[in-house]
Amino acid sequence: MLRGYIRPSPKGPSVEEQRAALRSVGLIDDRVVYVEETPKRRKAKVMPEHLVMRHEAIRALKKRADDVLVVSSLDRLGLTTADILGAVEAVTRKGAFVLDASTGETYCWHPGVVPLVAAAARAERVLMLERTKKAREAGAKMGAKGGRPKALGNPKKLAEAKRLWPDPELSGRAIAKLLGVGLRTLYDHLGPRSESKAKPGRKPRSER
Repeated sequence: MLRGYIRPSPKGPSVEEQRAALRSVGLIDDRVVYVEETPKRRKAKVMPEHLVMRHEAIRALKKRADDVLVVSSLDRLGLTTADILGAVEAVTRKGAFVLDASTGETYCWHPGVVPLVAAAARAERVLMLERTKKAREAGAKMGAKGGRPKALGNPKKLAEAKRLWPDPELSGRAIAKLLGVGLRTLYDHLGPRSESKAKPGRKPRSER
């Protein structure tokens, strides 16, 4: 008997996309498809023990050769390589197999089965890419850019930094962002801002 398992995630395939994959291999009955709850918060950290429906799906498997747990792809079965392998082992202990709908391959646990380990490694890479993409998008929203901040090696940029550094209306982070350098770099070159004097004739906004 085919039983399905679906695990949604913010950057992974949707529930409907996973359902479609399950149907493509003949799993039509949604009553035997176990769907994890979509994380309520995008940044919520999900742990293996939170995958309640996976536990229920494996528990429902019967000890007979025709029971199969279907997933849209192996990376949906767990959160890490170790977690995926543990889930496959649990399925195998029930006398069943895991079917990857994306490849049509079936898996069962055995320490010496190289294809399973290789598939789990591929799934881990998918999960890592998913997490990396999520982190980059979060960083982009905060204005972060990849790579190390540039130093003040350009004389014109250094002169501009010296001009802006005493300005009481600009924060250190704002100046660093304007110049495209790290805040630590500015402090290393120019020292604490408390030692810099404000421009004559300029008053902080709080005094206006």
